[in-house]
Amino acid sequence: MPTNSNSGRDGQISVARKLLVLIEALSVEGAYIDKKEVARRLGLSDTEAHLLFYLLLSTDRGEYQPLPFVSDDSLSYIAAHTPLKPSLFDRRPALTYSETLSLAVVFRALKISADSPLQKLLSPPVSSHVVSEKLIDRVVQPEVSDTEQTRLFICVKAIAAQQKLLFSYQHTNSPYKNKEHPSDKRSVLPLEVIQDVSGWKLEAFDLKKHSARTFFIYRMENLKTISLDFEELKQTYLPTETADVPRVTLFFDDKKYLSLFGWHDLQIVQDNTDDALSKPIDPSKPIVASVPFFKNEWLPRHILACHGHVWTDDPALINAIQNLAQKLLRESDDH
Repeated sequence: MPTNSNSGRDGQISVARKLLVLIEALSVEGAYIDKKEVARRLGLSDTEAHLLFYLLLSTDRGEYQPLPFVSDDSLSYIAAHTPLKPSLFDRRPALTYSETLSLAVVFRALKISADSPLQKLLSPPVSSHVVSEKLIDRVVQPEVSDTEQTRLFICVKAIAAQQKLLFSYQHTNSPYKNKEHPSDKRSVLPLEVIQDVSGWKLEAFDLKKHSARTFFIYRMENLKTISLDFEELKQTYLPTETADVPRVTLFFDDKKYLSLFGWHDLQIVQDNTDDALSKPIDPSKPIVASVPFFKNEWLPRHILACHGHVWTDDPALINAIQNLAQKLLRESDDH
């Protein structure tokens, strides 16, 4: 018995490819293939061609639905007595929209030319989805420029040091500065640097507009950090008619977390540490302190960032921490 020159998986793939070639040739009603001609074109022996024809006639669509092919007793030919409906080559595309987008993004990143045969993978029958060129442009971000890296570094430092950030903000993504695209001065409390398909952004609390804002890093210019005045923070976060800021109790199991962030107006209520040690002498008796709670994400974010070394017994603050944690998890799932 003749053997395939290939073996194992490679041999199976080779046979499958030959079968697909023959099926495609027989996809139209009345199509006809001759065994000797197939052997000549595919470089097969008569026996190998005979076995290939036998496999082809034994193939079905699944659930015992035979293909519409006929032959004679000696398998000298195969003919299609009806067209393939639906054609094997018009079935459900192999790639989903997400897979097509991912492949298109990879091709763009690798700079695969538009006339490359690989681009056929983005077209029927492999995929019937059309991916917007603009979407691909947004996903394939250019390398971060030195200027943008510097701005990102300033933003991150301001967040770590809990400093106020001043900068000019361009109202449009146009690189040209003119009267139609003015910029204005912003004064913000930076909260978080994020990145998605649209680029790098800063989440911050605008101290002039009294609300949370998102700023594109590439539109920010003339960045400058200055110390954040507690009285200014107090006036910004609270309505003018509010006289007092509610304070909450925080518990620290390690003294280093007292200086890790700029806990605004933090007051030590009970210190159970030895000045020479960073850990509390008695772990069951943590450092107790109080801070103002402005009913925003500032304090919950800092407590979460301490990874369990700082906690509270205030119900409103606990609820705010839980809500923030759920929000961050949802954002993580979206990305």
